[in-house]
Amino acid sequence: MASFGHWLERHITRMNTNVVGLAGKVGVSHATISKWIAGSMMPSVGNIRRLANVLSVPVEEVYIALGIIKPREDLTDDQREFLYLLDNVSVDVRRAQKRFLRELVQSPGYAADADIPDTPAKAPERAPPTPDPQ
Repeated sequence: MASFGHWLERHITRMNTNVVGLAGKVGVSHATISKWIAGSMMPSVGNIRRLANVLSVPVEEVYIALGIIKPREDLTDDQREFLYLLDNVSVDVRRAQKRFLRELVQSPGYAADADIPDTPAKAPERAPPTPDPQ
């Protein structure tokens, strides 16, 4: 399987542009594109969408190139449905999601770096009941 960097370089060549040109179209720095090509950084979800738009490829193709998802024919029905929903989420819904997450992060008591266990915590053990003195 080819790397995302090779995939991206092929598209840059196909578009007859360079890293700087692609960066300008996607709205990121040329250093960011270089890091994507080198594999030292992955694009964000928003940048994946912008990259797909600039390259005129489906978002799904970028996710496949990144190795995040498998080609559609290898997906389960649930995964295909998720991709369909992801591709068809309206701009209004995305804005509402961003607004909700921003408000959540800014809410009192929210700890972004809180350690979230992988498994539910065990309930504390209870002391055995004491017998009634009669």
